[in-house]
Amino acid sequence: MPPFLPPSGLPTLSAAVPTRLIKLCRTAEVPHGRPITVIHAGLPRIVVFRVDEKFFAAVDRCSHGNARLSDGAQSQGLIYCPLHGGAFDIATGRAVAPPCRTPIKTLPVVVQAECIYVETVATSPGSII
Repeated sequence: MPPFLPPSGLPTLSAAVPTRLIKLCRTAEVPHGRPITVIHAGLPRIVVFRVDEKFFAAVDRCSHGNARLSDGAQSQGLIYCPLHGGAFDIATGRAVAPPCRTPIKTLPVVVQAECIYVETVATSPGSII
């Protein structure tokens, strides 16, 4: 039997690791092609993306420099760092253009009832999977 995949298409953690969902925003708050920043107490700054009708989230920090990805330009499925112009694949976090080489930290997202949630470890407040 294939593993269960949540609506975002990301694999879930093992049942042995308790998780909880934290609401980030409503889907209507994320415009097409323009990332938004979400600040939630106890979590790092998060950037939320809409690519077509899919939603993605990542820690709002370039892996190459001290820059917020939410200040960068989004083009299709890529986000460009505003500091040096490197690019990342929004869905996977993979660095796809220099000078960036290290992937960004993407986050498991669940969309329910027109709201976007990030999955966190239930026993560790502020821990993002």
